[in-house]
Amino acid sequence: MNMKPHIPQLAVILLIGAASLVLALTAHVDAPADSGIPSALPRAVAGWTGEDVFFCQNEACGRAYGQTELAGTNICRGCNTPLRETWSVGEVHLLPPGTILLRKTYSNKKGNAFTVTIVGSGAEQTSIHRPQACLPGQGYQIVKDRSVDIAVGTRDNLSLRVLESLARRIGPNGAPAEEYAFFAYWFTSGDRRTSSNIQRMLLAAKDRVIDGRASRWAYVSITGPRDNSSDKYETDLRNFVQALYPLISTRPEKAPHD
Repeated sequence: MNMKPHIPQLAVILLIGAASLVLALTAHVDAPADSGIPSALPRAVAGWTGEDVFFCQNEACGRAYGQTELAGTNICRGCNTPLRETWSVGEVHLLPPGTILLRKTYSNKKGNAFTVTIVGSGAEQTSIHRPQACLPGQGYQIVKDRSVDIAVGTRDNLSLRVLESLARRIGPNGAPAEEYAFFAYWFTSGDRRTSSNIQRMLLAAKDRVIDGRASRWAYVSITGPRDNSSDKYETDLRNFVQALYPLISTRPEKAPHD
């Protein structure tokens, strides 16, 4: 079959599709009042206790502290720079105005700790991106990338994207050290959720171009340390997500195919 006569038409279709996607993701958005983003994270999740996180605003330092570490102070112990709740110095500079940011670290009696972050897009819709795009720049090597389905009491399971990472650092004594962590995430908008960034962008384009409406998306992430020789963290993660999900879901959700 000779495809050459169809090449111009195909090019036009691809160009229109690309332009529509760019328009959908960059045009001004008047977000609906109920966008599926909670007003705050819960203080506790099952047997996990949450606390606020504070960040040093010195770019050369950037240390993070749990609220209980500060004992009422608001100054970095490393460089004497004022701290800011929830926002790291990088997020302050990179995320556009109107971005919603929620964050808490949850710990249990076994000493495990997970950090939950929700990033809600603002008018520019450029607040959200997949972590695969920024983790390497922070020194993390992604060693495993997979999807995990978790039953959360809705008709469809929650699809979670889980990344396992390795970072090689210099320890406090100057010796090389390896840091093992995981990053789990999904995207949500109103009554929809997906762990695919491509699917999120296509849905945003459909909303804008076909349905003539704007939608606000949020990125929900859970991060924590892991043992390189064990997948035990995944059991804790499943149990944690099952308890967390109904506490942060503001609307009954459905999978994108509905």
